[in-house]
Amino acid sequence: MRKNKLFLCLLLVSILGISTFGNATAYNNRNVELSDEVYLIVSAEYPESEDDGPEDPPELLPNDEIIEFINATYYDIDGDGSEDDVLTDFIFRVPTGNFAFMRCDIYVELELPSTTTFYAYFRFFGAFSEVAFFLDWINVATEGGDYIFTVVIDYVGTDITGYPLSGIISDFIVFDPPVNGPIGGFPG
Repeated sequence: MRKNKLFLCLLLVSILGISTFGNATAYNNRNVELSDEVYLIVSAEYPESEDDGPEDPPELLPNDEIIEFINATYYDIDGDGSEDDVLTDFIFRVPTGNFAFMRCDIYVELELPSTTTFYAYFRFFGAFSEVAFFLDWINVATEGGDYIFTVVIDYVGTDITGYPLSGIISDFIVFDPPVNGPIGGFPG
């Protein structure tokens, strides 16, 4: 029984020593005679880096690839028989292009030709390399002219390589849902 306990203790010390210190080296202390005990000396050995400076940051995707607009148009989403709803879809990609765990605060706005603006905010947590968002704006396509859909994303996280990510990125798209109709009036 004593041998089993001793073996378990030595195994535990070996595992802890290797995981804590990296490399363990045992050698005979040169100041003792062969009849004396042999000492185990644990030391950490780290290879010297060839580059003394910080690592170069990874190349980031261009802004138009980080936020990519898929769709911005009007449609009858609510089934009321009138195409007065706006459908907006976009993709957010991790700026390094790698898989990452991130928290994103997403601010979106839809500005009508009359400058009436609808706002939305949501927070998204997740592990992804890209994520698609589908937003339905019910009964807002009431004017003829150019609509502006804007996305602002405040993000923070770490990609799979350990590279820290944080920043704010924004983009917008201009589209014209109602074909006919005066500014401030109903679409034709």
